[in-house]
This record gives sequence, C-alpha cells and structure tokens, in this order.
Amino acid sequence: MGDFPNIKHKDRLFVFLFGNERYKEFTLSLYNAINNTSYDDPSLISFNTLDNFLYMGVKNDVSFLIADTINLYEHQSTINRNMPLRMLVYASRIYSALIDELGDSIYYDEPLKLPGPSFVVFYNGEKDIGESQTLNISNIFSNSHGVKLDMHVDVLNINYGHNEWLMEKCPPLKEYSWFVYSIREGKKQTGDLSNAIADAIMKMPDSFKIKPIISKHAAEVSEMIFTIENYEKDMQKYFDTVKRYATKEGREEGIRQGRKEGIKEGIIRSKTKTVELMIELGYSEEDAVKMVEEKFK
Repeated sequence: MGDFPNIKHKDRLFVFLFGNERYKEFTLSLYNAINNTSYDDPSLISFNTLDNFLYMGVKNDVSFLIADTINLYEHQSTINRNMPLRMLVYASRIYSALIDELGDSIYYDEPLKLPGPSFVVFYNGEKDIGESQTLNISNIFSNSHGVKLDMHVDVLNINYGHNEWLMEKCPPLKEYSWFVYSIREGKKQTGDLSNAIADAIMKMPDSFKIKPIISKHAAEVSEMIFTIENYEKDMQKYFDTVKRYATKEGREEGIRQGRKEGIKEGIIRSKTKTVELMIELGYSEEDAVKMVEEKFK
C-alpha cells in the first residue's frame, strides 16, 4: 500500500497545449472547430480551469468562458460513464462563483442571464469507440423514470485518423493526434518510450504549429508522458490488487458466515480502508470516494 502513486505531477500534454494562457490561439482553434465558429481574437478566452479537482487528482480539463458559453473540455484515455455527473459538479462550481459575483440577484424575481454550458470529452485511448459517443446523466440514476434533470456529454475520438472534420478545422489538434500516434507506434516497434518520444519529435513536420513548442519543452513533454503512463499503470495495478483482496476477503467472510453477502461486505470494508488510505496520502475525502467508487465497479 505504501507504493501508492504520487498525484502531484505535471499537467497532461493536452492541457499544456490547449489549456495554456500562452497558447490561447490553439484553444480558440479548438473552440471554433467544435462550434463551427470563426472567432479570431484569442483574448476572448477567459480560462477558469478547475485545478486538481479532476479524476485521480490530475488537472486534465480545460474550462473557459467565451461567447456567453461555459465550455468544459476534458481529455481522457478511458471512457468514464460517470463523466456527466462529474461535469455537472464542475459546472456547478463555476456557476456558484458567477452567482457570488452577482450578489443577491439570485433571490430576485427577474431571471438571471447566465452563460449556457457545453461539455466535451476528447478521447484518445486505445479502445475503439468509433467516432463519437454521447453520455447522458440520466443513465446513472437508479430510477430514471420521471427524472427532470438531464444533461449530456459529447465524447469525440481524437485518435489519429478519426473525426477528420474536426482535425481539419483545428490543425493543432491534428498535430497533437499525430504526435501521440507516432509515439505509440514507435514504442510498439522498439519497446522504448524515451526513444519513441525523441523519434516522434524529430519526425514531426516543420509545418506543425506545435513543433516549436514541443521541441522547446522536449524534456517537460517527455516527463509528462512518462509520468502519465506510469501513473495510469500504477493506478490500475493498485486497484486490481485491492479488488482481488476485497474479493478474497469477501469469500472468506462468506464461508465463515455461510452466505453470499460476505463478498459484498468484504468489498465494502476494502473500499472504506482504501478511502482512508487515500486521505492519508493527501486526497480530499470527496476525491477519494469518487475514485474508489469508479474503480470498484
């Protein structure tokens, strides 16, 4: 248990490129591609990224306000069916901040004019999900009949060769997709991630807008990729171990008590122990519970 991975690492490369004050032109290009708009002033974007609030403590979302819309963008390598709920929580925090600025206006009869939300997940995992998916929050309610709350999250596959319409409208995204693809292919061939990264940077066409940035920050980029890859592997190993422990403990409890519910009780106890451990390691109770519930599905 003491080898639990450190959560305080650098941002993902996606956020480095698309959630960075220095490269707002990339964010604007992404926004224009998603919304079929043609804004040309990056200063329109006002970032309000939710630091260290996302899954596993990684800051991997991009949230910004433009054209009277709150846009919550997140990059993921796995499909998380709880994403609509998480996005709703993120949005509520942003709206709470906006409401605070409005003071007592929320109690007046006159309706507020708040920016509407837009939720998009950019997926580049290795599991084939097609071109896109839509995740609805109503799907996670235990009884969705008559539920009045609904929202959806658009999941777009940004692996190289997918959603060409999006890639053509946002060249930096296509370049990023190519870069990730090249690293994966290089690693498959040699088994060496470090060489794969260096080779992808070297082979990157000079016409790519992201090349000067990637080249200038090559050491940081490599560290991001190494950290994320090792982090995700360690996290999966950790939870696989905990789940095996929970199942084994549950079976033993079931044998002792002579009933199948013992497995469930063992899992519950292991969940509790895991949450307690994560809190000791620096996680907030809220983030620890969310992570454990997601991984123990």
